[in-house]
Amino acid sequence: MTPQDLKTLRLSLGWTIAQATDLTGLSAHRWERLEAGESKIPPAVALIMRTKAQKGTASTDLALTPAHLTAFRRAFSLTQALAAALADVSRVTWNRWEQGRVPVPAHLTDTLRTVVRELKALQEVKE
Repeated sequence: MTPQDLKTLRLSLGWTIAQATDLTGLSAHRWERLEAGESKIPPAVALIMRTKAQKGTASTDLALTPAHLTAFRRAFSLTQALAAALADVSRVTWNRWEQGRVPVPAHLTDTLRTVVRELKALQEVKE
């Protein structure tokens, strides 16, 4: 598998680098190096990507991206510190997710769904 094949497969699945790294356990920096051809693609990564592409499965448990986190935070006028507190993580962790330096964990989807429901309920009470 070439670096271009790797990038093409990732994009055909509709994945960001953060989503691909969450699935493979690689860092975003390492993934970028793989796609740039600066590092050899591990056979396990190539196999995972080929398997996912053959099945055509862009898994829904990997749906959150850094852009989603930023949009969530802005929709409710939250600082990173407040959003992090609601997700029960540090502000530094939240910042790393938003910047795409660390993959957004799949389990955060359920946490944010709960937080959104609660925040919407609070907004309705205020109105």
